[in-house]
Amino acid sequence: MEKNAKPNDKANILASGHILIKDVTDKEKPVVLVNKRNAIHFGNFAKHLAFSLANKSNHGIFFMNFGNGGSYINSNGEVVYKTTNTSDAPSSSSKLYNPTYGKVVDNTSSLATAAAGKSSDYVLKNNIVGVESTTSYSDIVIRCTLDLGEPTNQSVFDSGAADNDSYTFDELGLISLDPTTGIAEYEDASQNIPKGILLTHVIFHPIQKTLNRVIEVVYTLRIQMQ
Repeated sequence: MEKNAKPNDKANILASGHILIKDVTDKEKPVVLVNKRNAIHFGNFAKHLAFSLANKSNHGIFFMNFGNGGSYINSNGEVVYKTTNTSDAPSSSSKLYNPTYGKVVDNTSSLATAAAGKSSDYVLKNNIVGVESTTSYSDIVIRCTLDLGEPTNQSVFDSGAADNDSYTFDELGLISLDPTTGIAEYEDASQNIPKGILLTHVIFHPIQKTLNRVIEVVYTLRIQMQ
């Protein structure tokens, strides 16, 4: 008699990310500033993925965090890029090297509209959507726009050297809420510097955000079964 075979499916889960940062001040002529892959905090990402599937609250992406500590200029005048703050083990203390600003990108939160107090298209400029494919992967697309007036105390023009300016960004990360509280907490509420769990980290050539520039980030995370 034929024996009943036991299922033995073993699937590898591949998570990969890509960021596209553009200067969209002139909507008709956007300028690509950054186009590269990111690093994933394996420990935190795996835990949050599992807990999200287990229907546990506060494990989704909530903030996009910007910082200026991902690179430095050495004695030869060269830009040196640091390694990302990622790990194989879950860690609630992992964060950007020097976070200086953050935006709520979870458009289901009331904070997504209250934070900017701008036009009705604000949520459209800062949101998270799931994109289904016809095969064994799906994408998470996170869009974040830094408008002309954001941050509030930025420099007026980008014409000067400002490698140490708070808003000369060279790193960013995706962050969840603290799952134990579920509250949008901030290290510095006046500058929208969020607290939470770091899920991804990417370091890139410095970009200065000033009053005369609109910067758009399109961050795509792909979850694929293999």
